[in-house]
Amino acid sequence: MCVCISCDTGGSRLPDWLSPYADATSLPGHADRSANRDGAGGRTREQDAADRAARFAARRLAERLDAPLIANEYSPRLVDVGRSVGNRRLFPSPASEWISSQGDGPAAARPRPPSWRKAERTRLVEEIHAPYRTAIRQQISRLMIRHPFVAHLSVRTFAVKYRGGHRRTDIGLGYDPGAAHEVAFCLDWIDELYDRMPMVRVRRNYPRRGTIDSVTRSMRRHFDGMPYLGIEVQLNRAWAARPVAARDRVLSGIASTLRGLTTLLQSEAA
Repeated sequence: MCVCISCDTGGSRLPDWLSPYADATSLPGHADRSANRDGAGGRTREQDAADRAARFAARRLAERLDAPLIANEYSPRLVDVGRSVGNRRLFPSPASEWISSQGDGPAAARPRPPSWRKAERTRLVEEIHAPYRTAIRQQISRLMIRHPFVAHLSVRTFAVKYRGGHRRTDIGLGYDPGAAHEVAFCLDWIDELYDRMPMVRVRRNYPRRGTIDSVTRSMRRHFDGMPYLGIEVQLNRAWAARPVAARDRVLSGIASTLRGLTTLLQSEAA
């Protein structure tokens, strides 16, 4: 199998130097309530903003495909590993926003984490952003030694409601329309998905384009001219965040169609 899976947003850890603030901070913003339910009491946990639905899907696909998984273990509210260094949105949550509205006593009386000064930003990049991307590059390089091509899947989820409207698709495949091999791969994969699961709606380069600043775009440039395919697999949280049979069926369908497609491509390339 020539598949490598990554997940940018499923982690919840804080670095050791931020651990004193773990109980006194809230990371608001990108967390989706339906994706972060506490299984026991049903309450929402927004402490880390982790996309648990993406993490679950990435792990399940890696298991079904017997593929390596590189997952960012740290909270996505610290530094966005999907954006390049220099992107103005690299740090999604300013330290000034890290004031909890929960617990006893006024917010001002609770400890504040360090400000995102230049030194802290540099540290977040060096300890989280750079190692994550390096791990992905190294894994892809190892796979390229043994396989004629590598399909790198970056798994994430998206909210069904957006800017007052609804996103009416189940799976989005993000790729570079200018890369002929990625176009052909995704078109074939969509055909396989339709044959296997005709009721599942699949769209290309939706809800976000495969050419925006992302891990796959970075890897595409790094492995330019090499047999690399960078595909974002974007799953609707309407089903991906719910522990129902439909979720398992869809993830199994994604894995089985991908397995058949990559096996065919490898045999043709041999």
